[in-house]
Amino acid sequence: MSTLGKVLAILNVFGAIALAGLAALNYGTRQQWAYAVFRNDLALNGLPVDENQTDAEGRPLVRELGDPSNPGQTLKELFPSSPVTTQEAEVQRVRGLIDSKISQAGNEADQNKMRAGILLPLVETTAERERLMDVINRPAPQPDDAGFTQTELDKAFQAATGGDKNDRAGRRRAIAHLLLNVASALIEPPPEDPVNFDVWQSPAFTRALTVVGWEAAVHEMEAQTQRLNRTATDLAGSMQTERERFVSANKGLIDQLQNEALRVKALGDLLAQKKDQADKQEELVRQRMANVKLVSEELDSARKTTDQTLKSLQALGQSLFDERVKLREATSNNQQLERNIRDLEKNR
Repeated sequence: MSTLGKVLAILNVFGAIALAGLAALNYGTRQQWAYAVFRNDLALNGLPVDENQTDAEGRPLVRELGDPSNPGQTLKELFPSSPVTTQEAEVQRVRGLIDSKISQAGNEADQNKMRAGILLPLVETTAERERLMDVINRPAPQPDDAGFTQTELDKAFQAATGGDKNDRAGRRRAIAHLLLNVASALIEPPPEDPVNFDVWQSPAFTRALTVVGWEAAVHEMEAQTQRLNRTATDLAGSMQTERERFVSANKGLIDQLQNEALRVKALGDLLAQKKDQADKQEELVRQRMANVKLVSEELDSARKTTDQTLKSLQALGQSLFDERVKLREATSNNQQLERNIRDLEKNR
C-alpha cells in the first residue's frame, strides 16, 4: 500500500471515530429531549388511565413508568411514597384510605357526617347538596343516613372506575372529578383553619394533580365552577321563593311587626325626648345643689360670725352688769354718806 493509501486509511478511521462520537452525543441528547417530552406529557395528561393505554407507537405507557414495587427515578420523583402507574390504581388506593378514615371516625353519626363531607364537593345538584348538609348538621343520625351516604360514596367511585373502557377521555374526566374533589379529605393532619388553609399546596392535592394531569384538572375546575354557579343561582331562586312564600303565609304578622316597629320607633323617640329632659333636669339639680352648697357655706360662715358676735356681746353685757353692780354699791355708799352728813349737820 502506498503512503497516500495509508494516510487515507488512517483518516477514514479517525472519521469513523468522530462519526461514532457524534452519533453517541446525538443519541444522548435525543434521549434527554425524549424524556423531557415524556415528563411534560405526564404533567399535562397525567398517568395512563389503565394498564392497556398505549403511546403513539403502540407501547403500553405503564412500562415507561416502571415497576411500582421497585420504583425507578421517574416514579420516585412523581410519588415520594405509595407509587402507582395508572389512574385506576390511584382511585383504588384513595378508596382504601377513605374507607380507613371513615372506619376510624367513631360512632355511626360521625361516620355519616364524614361520608357526607367527602361527597359534598362531588354532587351536581342543589337538592343533593341540601340532603348532604342535612346529614352533616343534624345532631342525631336518621335510620337511612348510613345507607344513603354509603350508597352515594360507592356510586362516586363506581363512576370513576366504570364507564366505557374505550372512552378514556370520559374516564379521565370522571377520575379527575373524583380525585381532585376528595383530596381535601386526605390531608394529614387535618388543618386547624380549613377556611384559610391553602389546599393547593397540600401533598394530597399535588399528588391528585400529578395523577390526573393539568389538562383534566383545568377541565374539572371549569366544570366545578359551572356547578357552583348553578348552585348559587338555584340557591338565590330558592331563597326568593322561600321569601315570597314566607311573606304570603305571614302577611298578617308582617303587618303587625311593621306597626309594632313604628310604635317602637315612636316610643324610642319619646324615650329619647324624656331622656333629654331628664338630662336637663339633672343638670338643673346639679346647679341647684351647687347653689345650696354655696349658700350653706355662706350660712355656716355667718353663723360662726354671729356666734363670735354673741360671745362678744355676752362678755360686754357681763362687764356692764359688773359695772352696774359697782355703781349701785357706790350709789349706796354715797347715800349713806349723805345721811351721815345730814346727821352731822343736825347735831351741830
